[in-house]
Amino acid sequence: YVYNLDAAPYTGRLRFICITKEWETALGVSAAESERKKWKKRILPPDDPRSQALVRVGRRVAAVTGETGLDWEFTVVDAPVANAFVLPGGKVFVFTGLLKILPNEETLAAVVAHEAAHATQRHMAEKVSLRLLFFALVFYGWDLSSLSPWWNLALTLPNSRALEEEADIVGLEFMCDACYDPRNAPLLFARMHSAAGGSAGPEWLSTHPSHTHRVHTLRRVIDERQLVQRYESKCGEEIRRLRKAKAALEARKKRATP
Repeated sequence: YVYNLDAAPYTGRLRFICITKEWETALGVSAAESERKKWKKRILPPDDPRSQALVRVGRRVAAVTGETGLDWEFTVVDAPVANAFVLPGGKVFVFTGLLKILPNEETLAAVVAHEAAHATQRHMAEKVSLRLLFFALVFYGWDLSSLSPWWNLALTLPNSRALEEEADIVGLEFMCDACYDPRNAPLLFARMHSAAGGSAGPEWLSTHPSHTHRVHTLRRVIDERQLVQRYESKCGEEIRRLRKAKAALEARKKRATP
């Protein structure tokens, strides 16, 4: 166990990973191919504006992750699911059901940055390793059948929520480095909360923190790390360009109004 302890990038958190990056990448390639076959008729073509937006944002975020060994791919699936996910190796899938509740590319960047953080932090490898550890204990004679539900509640679910929170926080760093306003990350989860009607089950039974929990955590981290100040200092020219584009858009809307 100790031999396979690994320090997570960006956070330094020690975690158990017993599979190689090569195996992890192979799992991602295989899983991505399965997903493409599953959604074959619903995958949007490269010339669709929604695909172009995702690729544009995705490449910009991927460029600041510092990961040169990932073969990033960005795919939009036309399905009414407010979700996105990433597979090992940088295979990002975003559903149009999620795109519909995003007001701009800045909030799309929050989605992509979160998924990119999962990939760079090797969270899938961590989950697979935890499962392999469980199977190894069973193989060597440990009778864990009665403990399986408690293993899930005490270890698997809390670990999953911790990984989601880590991806949220690392994603903020990616947003700043890619010159996307980090305040759009809590905005993303606030909109997801509203789209879901504000309903949610107990957080301790979920694989993800609640939307309201994530909003509060992201706002706290943004304040503690002074990420808005960092973003404005680093990305002044980008901010001016966006404001100019917004003003031009508003002017066109006014002219078009009878």
